[in-house]
Parts: sequence; C-alpha cells; structure tokens
Amino acid sequence: MGTLSVRNLTKRYGAMAAVDNVSLDVEGSELVALLGPSGCGKTTLLRMIAGFIAASEGEIFIGGRDVTYLPPHKRDTGMVFQSYALFPHLTVFENVAFGLEMRGAPKDEIRTRVGDALKLVRLDSYGERYPRQLSGGQQQRVAIARALVIRPDVFLLDEPLSNLDAKLRQSVGLEIRSLQKMLGLTTVFVTHDQNEALALADRLVVMDQGIVRQIGSADELYLRPSCVFVASFLGQANLIRGHVQAPSLFRTNDGLAIKCDTSQFGSGSPAVLCLRPEHIEVGTDAAALDNSFAASVQAATYLGASTDLTVRTDENSTDLLVQVPNKIASSVAVKTGEKTFVGWSTQAALLIRED
Repeated sequence: MGTLSVRNLTKRYGAMAAVDNVSLDVEGSELVALLGPSGCGKTTLLRMIAGFIAASEGEIFIGGRDVTYLPPHKRDTGMVFQSYALFPHLTVFENVAFGLEMRGAPKDEIRTRVGDALKLVRLDSYGERYPRQLSGGQQQRVAIARALVIRPDVFLLDEPLSNLDAKLRQSVGLEIRSLQKMLGLTTVFVTHDQNEALALADRLVVMDQGIVRQIGSADELYLRPSCVFVASFLGQANLIRGHVQAPSLFRTNDGLAIKCDTSQFGSGSPAVLCLRPEHIEVGTDAAALDNSFAASVQAATYLGASTDLTVRTDENSTDLLVQVPNKIASSVAVKTGEKTFVGWSTQAALLIRED
C-alpha cells in the first residue's frame, strides 16, 4: 500500500485557518487516527487529503506522487463517510460497484471484485438488498466494501462509527482494524472518541483549533503528553499548577510540595503537574510512597470495574481524583468522609508546560 505525506497543509476561510500548517507522514499499512474535539480541523484535513476540499497552501503526496491539485477520483483514495452516503435507490451490489463503473471497469471484473469485497465484510448474501433493508452496522459495512473495492492506495474514514450504538461501535471498530491489518491498508481514521483512537490506531494525531498538538503512539500520548490540552483530552488527569521550587521538587499553587522529575524545567519555572488517577494509591500502603499525604474522601462514584474517588489532602486542601479497582476497593477507605492516605511514586508525576 502507498504512503501518505502532508506538507505544511493549510485551509483558510477568510481570516480563519480551519487547518493551520499541518505536516504528517503515514507509512504503508499504518493506521493513523486524527483525534480532537468538534471543530478542531480533523475532518477538513481528511477532506483535503481526499480532494473534496482544496488546500489554501501546502502539498499532499500519495505514494510519492503529488496529488495536491488532482480531483478525488484520480488520487487513489477510498473514503467512508460518517453518514454512510449510500445511494438509496441502488442495491448493495450496485452501491459497491459504483466506483468501478465510474472508472470503466469491465463487467466481469466488476462482478468478481464486488463479490470479493462483500465477502470481506461478510455481506456476500446481501447483494440484492437495498440500504433501507439493512441495519446501521450492515450499511457501514457496505460503505467500507465500496471504498475497498477500488483497491485504494490510502483508505480514509470520517467518524465511521459515530452513528452506531456503543456495542456495535466496538465490534465494527474491531472489524475495520482486522480488515486494515489483513489487507495492509494505509489508513487515516477521523474520530473524536478517545477510546476508539487508543484502541484502534498505530499512532494518534491530536488536533486543536486547526493545529497538531502532538503525534505519537497511544502509550506516548497518554503517559507523556506534551501539553495540558493533550493530557486533559486523552483520559482523565489531575492537572495541578505550580512552579519548580528546587531540583526534583515541585510546589503547587496550594502550597503542596511534590517530588518529581524537574530536569526539563529551571528553578522557579511555572509548570503543570500531570497525575493520572489510576497512578495514585489509596490506603495505608500509600504512606510509604515517594509522595504521601493524609487525606479524606470527599466523594465516591461506583463505575463497575472501578470506583472514582475525590480525595482532599489534609495539608493545603488539594483535591485529587483517584481511580481504585473494585477488586481492592474493599481493603481501602472509599466511603465519603473516611480518613485515608494517598500516594504516588516520583515517576508517576509528570511536569508539562501550560498550553
């Protein structure tokens, strides 16, 4: 499969830049997720790659070929839309065959390739049905087959799971990932769902207000976010502002002294401490950790596999969100008003810069 390179890509609408100077490389057979809140520019970027929106500046290369000014049908991309975009008056077979017919493929070849594409998505017995006779998940599979049947160099998906219910979203997402791996498809996948991106992508591109905030694997972005936006957008995080007081010592604005790695910051530098809730321990064992504080439970929310606690340190009244697996919850204080200890290692606390 082909590679994709985007160089300094910008899209302006008047004075506003919907996408602002974005550069990105996607390797062959890699699945990259464009992740961010609504309006961050991720769909605009995808549509520029597909050729549906003209770039204001920058270049797009697919397989080393400059496609910046080519129309969509000459870019060798297959696109799956959020709304499926199936033709209601055409059968499943005719919908999948549409792209091949527009390219002038022989009828025998169309029949064979459409049959193969429908087998891939487990709809080979549905060729004569119409979209209205299909479930949402089946319609999405038809849209995937239609994109794959043209054998694209790059596979593009725009929020393909957002119209499905939670259980179906998970199963169809895993099907897409399985197909992508099996066929070695170079894929760009747009989503606003953090869990979707973390579960499916080889790498994530986190966007905000038209710019790329960080690119990396799920582990990199979750455990070592480069800024407050990425830390807060990917999962839950305690973000505590303060300054570096001395080497390996951070002082919060509430006055709490915390041991952590300060090597990237000079003495006196403002910073934000990022501490994931699942990295905080609760109970008497926490008293032996690098950072340990007496605290009281302010609130407890049962979430099935875990319980989220809001705890307040006795010293300087700093509130922290703590996630406790319910298999150990019975052995620690988790009820509102109970006294306990909270603690974490030096390695669990990461200093990052303000946005």
